[in-house]
Amino acid sequence: MRLLLLLALVAGGCGDDTTTLGGDLGAGGDDLSFAGLDLAGGGDMACVFRSFNGFNGVQTQLAYFDCSCGCTIDAMESSVVNPIWGATKTANSNFAPLAGVGLGEDLHYRGNVEQLGLYSVGPTAQFYLDGDFDLSIDYDLVSSPPGLTHLLMSVRDPGAVQSIQTFDIEREQFSDGTNYYATMLGGVPSNMVATTAMQGTLRMTRQGFTYKTYGDGALVSTLIAQKAARVAVTITATLNDCGTTDGDGTSCDYQPRFHNLRLTSGTLVNLPN
Repeated sequence: MRLLLLLALVAGGCGDDTTTLGGDLGAGGDDLSFAGLDLAGGGDMACVFRSFNGFNGVQTQLAYFDCSCGCTIDAMESSVVNPIWGATKTANSNFAPLAGVGLGEDLHYRGNVEQLGLYSVGPTAQFYLDGDFDLSIDYDLVSSPPGLTHLLMSVRDPGAVQSIQTFDIEREQFSDGTNYYATMLGGVPSNMVATTAMQGTLRMTRQGFTYKTYGDGALVSTLIAQKAARVAVTITATLNDCGTTDGDGTSCDYQPRFHNLRLTSGTLVNLPN
């Protein structure tokens, strides 16, 4: 009789890919979870890499998506921009998704700063990082940037002033042609590491209150923040000017790519603090 009861309880706990913080033991996770805490990895259960497909529907109750074994947030290999994002662009720029390759950015400088951005708090969907995390994205410059440019991955506390609680890692080129991995963490003056890489990986980790940023595996900066709130994610490409590489410097183009935004470890949630 005890064996039959146990099997019935296990069968009743199976559901979708997210865990909602509710009042029932069977809350909808495929990881046999209770109150948002996944029990995967215990005993003989295998640790599984997952793919995040967003939180669906109107978000009124806190839900968790466990990435303790790693997950793809957005492979960026579709022919369209993933609807999990809020996407913004300036007048002379557009996203150029390349199926099976990456998310291209097509920026055209015509006298004004051009920018493309993905923000995890959009008009129809939203997600946040909660607790400790290890976040990475790959980039490809494709060709040498024409002037002052930035490829940036950042997180920020949406409930705080952006300049105070923003933490970023970027691949940038200055107008004079010098290139760096740079970071600006919580308004602290930027730290830079020289690079010649045309493609590579931007990475950010948080453990407790400590943030670390990396360019191609090399440490760029470390900062101890004042708090560890849930943070939204931003991916940005910017073309600020044309430097001196294109005639009079008033017109130039830039087409970099992003690929495979992922967590080596961490947790995604659907609501801010």
